[in-house]
Amino acid sequence: MFPSFADFLKTLTEEENQVIFSEMTETLERTRKETSDNEFILGNSIAAISYSCSLALIRRYHQWLSQELKP
Repeated sequence: MFPSFADFLKTLTEEENQVIFSEMTETLERTRKETSDNEFILGNSIAAISYSCSLALIRRYHQWLSQELKP
């Protein structure tokens, strides 16, 4: 049986969440610096955080799933 995504979510610790949030803070700061038009800061920030957070979670999920599926 394929491991449940809910089981993966249960493995995320508060410490790991803090690491992800820290990465998102860095992404947000970089996006604000790179966005020259203030009108686009909010939209660009949301997009950058969503993308970066998704990648961080997918990376961790991939690592977890690889361990779960080992024979």
